[in-house]
Amino acid sequence: MPVAGVLLAAGPGQRLGWGVPKALSLLDGLPLLSRAASALRDSGVVDRIVVVGPAGAGTDVHTALDAVLPAGSVVVVDGARTRHGSLHRGLAAVDPAADVVILHDACRPLAPSDLVVRVLKAVYAGADAAIPVVEMTETVKELDADGRITRTVPRERLVRVQSPQAVRRWLIDEAHAACGDPVDEAVRLAPAGSRLVTVDGDADAFPVVHATDLEYAEAVLARRGAAG
Repeated sequence: MPVAGVLLAAGPGQRLGWGVPKALSLLDGLPLLSRAASALRDSGVVDRIVVVGPAGAGTDVHTALDAVLPAGSVVVVDGARTRHGSLHRGLAAVDPAADVVILHDACRPLAPSDLVVRVLKAVYAGADAAIPVVEMTETVKELDADGRITRTVPRERLVRVQSPQAVRRWLIDEAHAACGDPVDEAVRLAPAGSRLVTVDGDADAFPVVHATDLEYAEAVLARRGAAG
């Protein structure tokens, strides 16, 4: 069962504030893109990777990938204005022979490679799609249109969704052929009749959105180095 990876890396990174696309921002000397691609590589289960990079930055994207991926193992395409459009472009470049697609985000550079294996095993076990989740530890409030708190949402029924995610190719192709532009990826990947399951996520698969997240990621890398 051939497995393809689609790595979304087209975000502008405005909230990070570095003046370069987020995926090309450096984390301990390596672009976020390179680190996320390494997780797909190190999993040992992804046959070919499609990277959806910032429009017009193909040379920089290839340079970042050449440092971590074997020659000929990756296809690079320009992203669109929206994440959803970028995902369409990435899927269009996936090898038709691939039966499962692993969706990953460059903004989660420290997601471990065994998370890729975990979601793929869930699909091999019978799921149509598998997403990693972690428990919600913060208190969540619901607001009305005026910003007033209306209730406390029971967090026992809430989780935070991470990537990488594994999806059967036929399912994601059908979903994207019929979709508009929904925000929630999980909804898009779980049409009626499909089986979406969750697997245990990983604390290190957090998103890098702001400069403080990048500082935290550097601390995580230091911790890994100290642990050997």
